[in-house]
Amino acid sequence: MEYIWIWPICAMAAAVIAKHKGRSPVGWFCVGLLAGVFALLVAVLPSREAEAEREARMHGTAGDFRRCPVCAEAIRAAAQKCRYCQSEVGAIDWRTRPLYGTAADSPVVANRTLYILDDSGRITAWR
Repeated sequence: MEYIWIWPICAMAAAVIAKHKGRSPVGWFCVGLLAGVFALLVAVLPSREAEAEREARMHGTAGDFRRCPVCAEAIRAAAQKCRYCQSEVGAIDWRTRPLYGTAADSPVVANRTLYILDDSGRITAWR
């Protein structure tokens, strides 16, 4: 019976961590009440977006992110201007953008648009 206080404490801790990461604290509090320590462990894990930003800083591009050529911060791949140094970075040539772990003709999604590079070098876009 003494261990029943662990669940609300884990729920509160998960909510606080989630709030600092920009996630829903109420949702994570509810998940913490249901899952206890497991929710706390999941809340501590980095998000996929944060992982992609870190990879982009290290390798140049990853996921929907790329490295700014001026300040080396991770920015969205479709960005025309760096949000950190305000320099114009230009558009990406999707034919030369490395696609880690996929074939060259595989689809790329950016800004809710599907881009497919075919064998002739043409880019097809669907919204």
